[in-house]
Amino acid sequence: MFSEDTVDVINPAKGKPFAKCPKATVAQLNEAVAAARRALPEWSALADEKRAEILNQMPGIIGENQAELARLITLEQGKTQSGIGSNFEVGGWVAWTQVTASLKLETELVNEVLPPSVLNIVAGSSDIGNAMSAHKGIDKMVFTGSIPVGQTIMGRAACNLKSLTLELGGNDAGIILPGTDITPLLEPLFWGCFINAGQTCAALKRLYVHEDDYEEVCRKFTEYVGQLSGSNATA
Repeated sequence: MFSEDTVDVINPAKGKPFAKCPKATVAQLNEAVAAARRALPEWSALADEKRAEILNQMPGIIGENQAELARLITLEQGKTQSGIGSNFEVGGWVAWTQVTASLKLETELVNEVLPPSVLNIVAGSSDIGNAMSAHKGIDKMVFTGSIPVGQTIMGRAACNLKSLTLELGGNDAGIILPGTDITPLLEPLFWGCFINAGQTCAALKRLYVHEDDYEEVCRKFTEYVGQLSGSNATA
């Protein structure tokens, strides 16, 4: 499936587009769901051992292309390639897939090794999300985001009692007790706040500091962040 319409993918470090992403239509979503439904019986009929064998081919494909994938992730999200950045994310994908392949599973996962249409990717705007949440051909949805959008998804998913996993409105907080030496905590606090450029459900969103230590914590944290190189974010 190819869409003639596209949306710009913005490099947040430069505020300029660096690529275009296909923008799907609801009709293409329906086509993808129908294709996945057709592919499911063949994939489900495979023995667990065969599915694990296929899954175990995927980390090799990703590993061979890790450098390019990490570069693209950095351009898209603005996070560094070092530290808990793009290379960490690609490595995590590989490790997660290997663990998944070791489990006894009933279902699936990358089209180069999977049977046709088992995995379909459909990108689009809110009309696609609305159509997915109300689509009777989709049995399960996973969403991480705001509470209002989660409420909308839950309401629309009632049409076929769709199974939902909703991770909404995280409020992760850090607490610095009075008199704490902040210096050894600067690095973990930084990554706690800015892992995945701050775009993760577990990112630190609030830091509570005693008023007597407030100025020192702000000064040291600012100094630490100022020493970090932004070169990887603009690669």
